[in-house]
Amino acid sequence: MIERTAKLKNVIIISGASRGIGAATALLAAKKGYAVCVNYKSAKKAAKVIVDKIVSDGGSAISVLADVSNEKDVKRLVEKTLTSFGKIDALVNNAGISGPRAKLTEITTTTLNEVIGTNLIGPLLCCREVLPHMYKRRSGCIVNVSSQAAFTGGHNLSHYAATKGAINSMTLGLAREAAEFGIRVNAISPGIVSTAMNDVNDQTPISSQKLSAPDEIAEIIMWLLSSSASCANGTILPIHSL
Repeated sequence: MIERTAKLKNVIIISGASRGIGAATALLAAKKGYAVCVNYKSAKKAAKVIVDKIVSDGGSAISVLADVSNEKDVKRLVEKTLTSFGKIDALVNNAGISGPRAKLTEITTTTLNEVIGTNLIGPLLCCREVLPHMYKRRSGCIVNVSSQAAFTGGHNLSHYAATKGAINSMTLGLAREAAEFGIRVNAISPGIVSTAMNDVNDQTPISSQKLSAPDEIAEIIMWLLSSSASCANGTILPIHSL
């Protein structure tokens, strides 16, 4: 379902936007005047709920089925967004999976491929397909969702932590590549967020830590995408409570 406004302020693609941080960001982006592409892999009904909410509130949104680890799917995701809205101003690489909490010696190659495919190959493919369109317009912004696990290693999540460390390196590299075209690339690095993925892995914070809510993370993502953060490029912003 698509509802067009008279003049679209900005267009955003959010991967993994059917729930958690992605869904919260999609709803907030719509409130700020963005036309939103809600990407999902399997949660079609949940994605429709987000789109319907945006449209009922007078916004513009579509949902697109795409496995971000699959090149053809990513190309289709970008093409459908361009067909629907005519441009892409922002990309949030949010889709991510942790895999099971286990020692590396217990992790199967299948799980490694799934985690690396979603968490690292996915953002690389999304950036690769979106950046040429941003380059042509010499404007745009990308926010990658990393994790404090990149610095701490997580607890029996070294496979997941490794992908987030790579996301940080990718962010720095792309920020340098894209700067000459007026594109900013940043990342957020949250601690434990109250999402379904973390519920599955039971990542209970220490007593002094504050568990972040998806809505709080969404606010920070949207700030990084805004002109208020125009001085931020290649920034990896930590979001956690000591």
